Amino acid sequence: GNTAGAPSITPMTQYADSVHGMARKHGDRDAPTCKDCHGAHGIRAPSDPKSSVSRMNIAGTCGKCHLDSKITKRHTTNMPTPAKIKLYRDSVHGRAVRNQGMTAAAVCTDCHGVHNIKPASQAGSTVSKMLVPETCGKCHEALYRVYEGSIHGQALAKGIKDAPACTDCHGEHAIQRPTEP
Repeated sequence: GNTAGAPSITPMTQYADSVHGMARKHGDRDAPTCKDCHGAHGIRAPSDPKSSVSRMNIAGTCGKCHLDSKITKRHTTNMPTPAKIKLYRDSVHGRAVRNQGMTAAAVCTDCHGVHNIKPASQAGSTVSKMLVPETCGKCHEALYRVYEGSIHGQALAKGIKDAPACTDCHGEHAIQRPTEP
């Protein structure tokens, strides 16, 4: 296709339309900027284990704000609660990253996005009801294919919002192994 004249999608343009970028645009000084996540000096590549945005450190980087009671108290209606990060830390994904160093396990940015984070209520959000199966399917491909063919997957694909998605049965942040009670 012809992309001449098409706007370039960059981390900055994604950020500008994200929940953080929009909050900043509307004067919210708590909303993170580039340096809040990446640092101001000595910025390291995400592949560097010492990077604040490496897979091993991303929950802590998000937690700098999302666990800060001074910030969360000011944003009680539109900011995920600190409990969600604590639940994630104790989930199968959080334990795999923290205790076993499994960098393939899901971290905040795998589900919520990186620069393009949108609230679940917004169409196109990776954590919206309609896109959760696809988001989970990025890692759980075989299960996603089974879900797509199931009555639940087919119903959701038809726009039936009452049809269960992955998080309706497995939870969101406190996901456990199927073998756990």
